[in-house]
Amino acid sequence: MCISFWLLDEHPAFWLVLAMNRDESLARPSQPIHLWEDEEECEIVGGRDEVGGGTWLGITKSGRLAFLTNVRDRENFRTRGLEKTDATSRGALPTEFFKSRKSPVAYLEEVAKNAHNYNGFNLVVADVKHKEMAYFSNRPSGSSSPLKVHKLTLGLHALSNGSLDAHWPKMERGKKKLKGILSSVQGDSLPNELIVEQVLDDPTPAEDISLQVAETEWPVELEQKLSSVFVNYPIFGLPYGTRSMSVVGIRRDGIVSFFERGLEDGGVWKDHFMQFSTQPQEQRPYQL
Repeated sequence: MCISFWLLDEHPAFWLVLAMNRDESLARPSQPIHLWEDEEECEIVGGRDEVGGGTWLGITKSGRLAFLTNVRDRENFRTRGLEKTDATSRGALPTEFFKSRKSPVAYLEEVAKNAHNYNGFNLVVADVKHKEMAYFSNRPSGSSSPLKVHKLTLGLHALSNGSLDAHWPKMERGKKKLKGILSSVQGDSLPNELIVEQVLDDPTPAEDISLQVAETEWPVELEQKLSSVFVNYPIFGLPYGTRSMSVVGIRRDGIVSFFERGLEDGGVWKDHFMQFSTQPQEQRPYQL
């Protein structure tokens, strides 16, 4: 289900700093961050879901980034978490953006045309070289809310399993912690482990979950268990929780760092780190 926090275009050394947890069934097979060998054309770096073949977070060496969260709503609970089995895989949304030559806004506008084919999702995509980031949800807050693509403004943002920048306690808590850490960062290196340990690896439950319950319409008792940034609680009797904690930094000179602490086979947490430059890649014009 996931949660993410990011600072956009407000740090002297970094255009973007993103901290993200992936929450998923503990039994679902996944791969840690790596360079995808079967996608040589766009050179994707990210983790990979072995069931659907897509990703929840990735970036290409040409500087196209995307991340995804599921949307939790009353219908999810009514069906005990079982979503439409004939829906198109949400994990393909980031990978299709990586292959696309459209701008972030134009790509999301195309996604919006077929939004009904997917289970609930929030999708954020960005183009590092064009300095553009955009957001779309096919389950906007409120039943009467229109489907709309939003170009993101600079500043601090958070996204979980409801609407963008909702004032859920865990979202406010994570934003505050990330802002505090980044305010003391000098130079062009991120304290990846510190961000993971203080922002993402936080099991503190919220005291007031009224806003969270009002948006998802799930039972209070269950939402209380899901009110922390780091989640470890079985849903409908199945082992579930935070599977990976990631920090992506995109410097203003085009250098990308990708740190991941992931739960791997045998229940062992392992760290992975990759760094590369987006500068040598040729900047292609957008496709209209």
